[in-house]
Amino acid sequence: MDDPLQRLHTLGLEEGKQYLQQHCMEGEQSVAASAWLEQEALDRLYAPFTSLKLAELLMFLGEQIHNPISYALGLKARGDALVQIGHYKAAMISLDEAGALFLQQQDERNWARSRISWMVASAWLGDVEAALREAERARAVFSRLGEPSWVCTIDNNIAVIYGQAGRYQEALALYERMRATYLTLTEQDSASVSRNIALIDLNQALTLPWLGDFEHAYFLQRRARDRLRELGEANLVLITEIHIADLDYLQGYYGSALRRYYHA
Repeated sequence: MDDPLQRLHTLGLEEGKQYLQQHCMEGEQSVAASAWLEQEALDRLYAPFTSLKLAELLMFLGEQIHNPISYALGLKARGDALVQIGHYKAAMISLDEAGALFLQQQDERNWARSRISWMVASAWLGDVEAALREAERARAVFSRLGEPSWVCTIDNNIAVIYGQAGRYQEALALYERMRATYLTLTEQDSASVSRNIALIDLNQALTLPWLGDFEHAYFLQRRARDRLRELGEANLVLITEIHIADLDYLQGYYGSALRRYYHA
């Protein structure tokens, strides 16, 4: 199923729906298509408009095959993508609808996953306390289920929120704890671990300038960029290049910053 489904990347939304209706509505085909769409939407999250299209297709498929979990996963993916493009209120609506459906199906794991982007949207809309309360609820679920990689994902977003809220030392402590945890995980392959550590580097580097530590911020952004380049993560490499340009700009290296912005 993987090769035929790759066509969905080149098709528009309506064409994609037609393709699903023609090829993916029965039995194992629908199961494989649902799993593929969910994973691809997540993998393409940093190309958010592509991720958003895949999320809409997953919602369509779930609706057509009368599968509430597939439909809810599509809603979650849509909310994740909407956060990436800054539509926080719309994201929270989608994520809350997904969360309610997951709870109706007694699926607390996916409910907890729906909180990952929700907490970011809530914080960015100004309700940091609600974001952190929901983060702790989701973190408790993942801890109880024995899923340390998802605990780290929650902690990463908590650390980002701490950084935005001026709680810099708490953020840095979380980043160090996550980095150590990822190095001990056995359920993830080396590429996944490397990618996750690169994201920690990227986010930690955004906190350090507030403490005046530009040198370490440069080091982490460059290390993240190099790791992500090795992994073929072009969109994330672009983000790191922009962050490095931002560091130049903050220190008054305007020529260097402009060159980096131009090349990015």
